[in-house]
Amino acid sequence: MSITWIGSPNHYAGRRGYRVTRITLRIMAGWLAGTDNIFQRASYQASSTYGIGGNGETHQYVAETDAAWADGSYTSNCQTISIEHQGGLDFIPCTQACLDASARLCADIARRYGFGKLERGRNIFLHRDVPPYAHPACPDLCPNGLNWRYIINKANQINGYGDIDMATAAEIWGYNYNKSALGGNMYNAINYELPGRISDVKKAVTALQATVAAQQRQIDKLTTALGSNPEDIADRTAKAVSDKIDKLVITMTAQEKDTAK
Repeated sequence: MSITWIGSPNHYAGRRGYRVTRITLRIMAGWLAGTDNIFQRASYQASSTYGIGGNGETHQYVAETDAAWADGSYTSNCQTISIEHQGGLDFIPCTQACLDASARLCADIARRYGFGKLERGRNIFLHRDVPPYAHPACPDLCPNGLNWRYIINKANQINGYGDIDMATAAEIWGYNYNKSALGGNMYNAINYELPGRISDVKKAVTALQATVAAQQRQIDKLTTALGSNPEDIADRTAKAVSDKIDKLVITMTAQEKDTAK
């Protein structure tokens, strides 16, 4: 894996007694070149361990032995290796080459630090997963966001763990159904939307039952008129057909007599 050293002054010296236990995935909301520029400024007071561009090129800003100023959390910064990804704006795509390079880097980090299978919330985090949750759209809930599932699955494939990535309980419970406003999560769906939908189904079933009952009454009337015994109904039907044929024969005979005259 080819990595270009860029360097940044914005980091802690060492890990302050912590060890590396996780990876944090971030989005640049910009280009790799711009990220290179701002991370080299001491005044910016922020950095990341790595950054990956649209062609898959990988830059390093902080040594893994030091803690980058990336997550907005002292504890997380001291334990994580953070990776920035180009994209995050509607005119800056997060490319497939970027995702593939990130997957290779994550697999390499996981292998070297003995993480085992990568699982979100255990040894790999999204920036928005990290308290104090100051970046709620990073890295995936923004234009051209990061396909983090692909990265995790691909990294696990590389390391021989397969590619199944199950949604966590928190993801399911906090799922923003129907792209609703803030707070429109699974709790609200279960407690407010679902009862309404159940009520609608009950009304539809009641209406259907009424329709079926009305149709049954019509069938009963017809059965009573024709006779409830199937043989009686068959006899009545046969007689009605026979009467029609007799009338037709009589009519044709009368016409033949008129012609003969």
